[in-house]
Amino acid sequence: MLKENERTMIKWMKAYLPKNAESFAKLMKRYGINPFFMKDDKKVFSFVLSTGALAGYKKCFMEGFEKEVAPFHPPYAIPRFCILVGMKRF
Repeated sequence: MLKENERTMIKWMKAYLPKNAESFAKLMKRYGINPFFMKDDKKVFSFVLSTGALAGYKKCFMEGFEKEVAPFHPPYAIPRFCILVGMKRF
C-alpha cells in the first residue's frame, strides 16, 4: 500500500517538527510558555543492533552476527533532537 500510494501516505503523515531549539522556543512562546533552557543535540547509535527491528536482540544471535549483517545496513543512525524546558504562568 505504501509503495502504490506513496504521495497520499506522505500527505497524511506530514507533521510539524521544529528545525531546532530556537524554532521550537518561538512556537512555545506563541502559547505563553517562557523557555529558560534550550539545547540542540544528537546521539550516534550503531544501527544494526542498537536501533530498529534488531534492537535488544544481540544476545539472541551467534557471535559475529553484526559483521555478517553490517554490509546490508547503514553503519549508524544519528537522530537529532532538541530539548526545551519552559514555564507557563497562569
